[in-house]
Amino acid sequence: MAEKQERVQLPLHGLMGAELRTTSRVFLGVTLAVTVLLIFLDISLDTCHRQITSVTQQHMQAMWAINEFGQGAEGLTSNARSFVVTGDTSYLDNYFYEVHEGQKRQRGLSELDQTLNEDNSSAYDSLVEGLDASNALVEVECHAMRLAQLGFGVSDEEVPSEVSHYVLPDDEQALDSDGMCLRAKDLLFGEDYRSYQGLVVTSVDSCFAKLNDTSSQEVKQLSNKIARLTEAQTVLLAALAIAVALEAAFITTQIRLPLSKMAELMGTKTPIEPAGATELRLITQAYNEALERTERAHNQLSHEATHDALTGLKNRYAYGQFMNEVDSEHIALLVMDVDRFKEINDAYGHDVGDLVLMRVAEVLRQSFRSVDAICRMGGDEFVVVMTNTDSSMADLVTEKMTQVNEMLRDEKDGLPGVTLSTGVVFSDGVAADGQVFKDADLALYRAKASGNGKCCIWGRE
Repeated sequence: MAEKQERVQLPLHGLMGAELRTTSRVFLGVTLAVTVLLIFLDISLDTCHRQITSVTQQHMQAMWAINEFGQGAEGLTSNARSFVVTGDTSYLDNYFYEVHEGQKRQRGLSELDQTLNEDNSSAYDSLVEGLDASNALVEVECHAMRLAQLGFGVSDEEVPSEVSHYVLPDDEQALDSDGMCLRAKDLLFGEDYRSYQGLVVTSVDSCFAKLNDTSSQEVKQLSNKIARLTEAQTVLLAALAIAVALEAAFITTQIRLPLSKMAELMGTKTPIEPAGATELRLITQAYNEALERTERAHNQLSHEATHDALTGLKNRYAYGQFMNEVDSEHIALLVMDVDRFKEINDAYGHDVGDLVLMRVAEVLRQSFRSVDAICRMGGDEFVVVMTNTDSSMADLVTEKMTQVNEMLRDEKDGLPGVTLSTGVVFSDGVAADGQVFKDADLALYRAKASGNGKCCIWGRE
């Protein structure tokens, strides 16, 4: 480093006696060369960003196509099941409209084929397998709908020909109406049907996973390239700053003063107002863009580090930070989890379980103040820290959790109703002893032992 500094200082000493014209030409050549390189790097960075945008757009189009396929397959199942349960022929109309005209499955598969390149062919193949499994379900669904039609006494004129012309086995034709309805439900809610349905879901999930993997690799490669270009840009900016500092000793104050201000602001990572010569304006623009991108990336990483990706609530790390900063002598800590959440995951699948957790998070946001910290600690466990609160508000807290459970208990948007068991401890409580989380957790265990949707306050019998 010392040798480099000497090599920089020696030319400066020699240039002090040189003619301004010669010195200006030297600095002009250096400035032009560095500026050209910065423009090249900026163009390269812009190209990389455009490529990332293109990859992202392609990914979003493919995600839409996969989602379209999934909605089509799910819609067929939903309408078929609804018909065999209710006998309402409108569900049949919806079912065969999707088969013949809506064709979300085929449209999604076609869109995916047009969107993906050869590197993602395996993702397309996975969705083709899902279509095969879904088509196999259509045969079972027509079978069940024929049974339900006869069981409910619906005439052939009221149903599509695919149902009315379906030939039942002899043993099923001999069933009475109740038997036919029961057999129809067994077909669509039985283990064999769920197994085929699971193949469809697995194919869609596999397609999602393969698509995400390929897109992530492409974005990672482009991000690494951007990092290298940004490093080169930083080196060039530093070199240009040295050249400008030398030039400032030989040119007018209209150049020297803007350069001095720029060097000062760059040290504090502050955006620079473009001023001075054209070359300086180009440098300032490139620096501001790099600084802006860096700040956006920093803000995004900071948010991801303190918030739960699924629900958007504060995470365990943010909870720890909040507890270190809050007035711990005037708080109420509520520790809660979702009752029988494992049964929901087992019965409806983890996708529905995630949606349930998101709904719980939204209800908690609506129910508590903005000054309160609402956190997801992991799994189905949530924590709320109520500030400026003491044990005199115990009844209010209990009533609030009752209202929360009333909102969550009802089914909404196809999601099963749930309840929260809650343990509460006030920092001025009888047995807090500074271990509010431990006491709240013990209160939670007592609440769960009392039944679902209960709220237990530490220190109360």
